[in-house]
Amino acid sequence: MMVIKKGDSKLKDWFYEKGTDGTLPDTWEDFKAQIVDLCMEQALESSQRYNNEPWSSYISRLKDKALSSKIPEQEVFKKLRRERAPETFRQLFYSFGVTLDNVIERINEFETNAKERNEKYQRDERYDNRRIIQKKHIKSRLLYM
Repeated sequence: MMVIKKGDSKLKDWFYEKGTDGTLPDTWEDFKAQIVDLCMEQALESSQRYNNEPWSSYISRLKDKALSSKIPEQEVFKKLRRERAPETFRQLFYSFGVTLDNVIERINEFETNAKERNEKYQRDERYDNRRIIQKKHIKSRLLYM
């Protein structure tokens, strides 16, 4: 308890949240390891998504961190529910009976399809621009005849 009394508000908030959920570690060694991770900002709670990082990579990173820290998947879902994510992904985070592997697979599929759609749209846009330029060129040639 002395560690928590001397800690900052972030540590106290973490301790009280874990205590009310009943998820405090059973042994002193596990407790100490979680506090060290939290203070070094390696804990699950301090993880952030990078600007250009795909959601599937971010969730995979959270999953790996949870596995190495022996944190249950439910904690990862709690973290994901607090994130600012697209509505489609948020629905997955609130679904029952879904594992992190299922979520990663679905989001990866969604990102792949979105990338393909964007590439197709860009190809179509370039084609349309060429047609417009060709039409302008033809009109200008007709004017000078």
